Amino acid sequence: MVTTLKPWQGLILAIVFFIVGCCLLIYSVKTINDYNEKSKTYIDVVGYVVDYEYDEPLNSNSLAAEIVEYEIDGKTYKVTSNTSSNTPRSRGSEVKLKYNPDNPNDVIWVNDSFNYILPIVGTVFTVLGIILSIQASRKIKNNEIAM
Repeated sequence: MVTTLKPWQGLILAIVFFIVGCCLLIYSVKTINDYNEKSKTYIDVVGYVVDYEYDEPLNSNSLAAEIVEYEIDGKTYKVTSNTSSNTPRSRGSEVKLKYNPDNPNDVIWVNDSFNYILPIVGTVFTVLGIILSIQASRKIKNNEIAM
C-alpha cells in the first residue's frame, strides 16, 4: 500500500528536511572550526588501540568504539572514540591524536571522518528540502489553478 502525501503535507516534510539540513550544516561548521582551532595549538601524539567499548552485548552486529591509550611525559592516558564502527582497528593499531598541552586528557582524533560525513549529510538534507519544497509548491499552485 502506497500512501501519497497531500501537497501541503509534502511542503511540511520539505521544510523539516530543510531545517534539519541547515542545523546539521551549522553544527558541522562549528565542529570543524573548533577542530581546526584546537589542531593549531594541540600537540601530536601516537596512541594505540587497547580495547573496545561496545554499544550492546557482543553479537555479530555490535558497534565498537575504540579505546586508545597514549603516553605523555611518562604518564598513560586513555580516551574512547566518539564514533563506533562494526570494523574497528585491531588492538595495537596506531592512532594519531593531538592533545591539549594544558590538559592531556583533552584530545582530538587526527583525520576524524566525522568532520567529513556530517557536512555531506547536512548538504543532502538541505538540497532535498529545497527540491521537495519546489515540487510541493508547484503542486499546491496547480491545485489552486485547477479549482
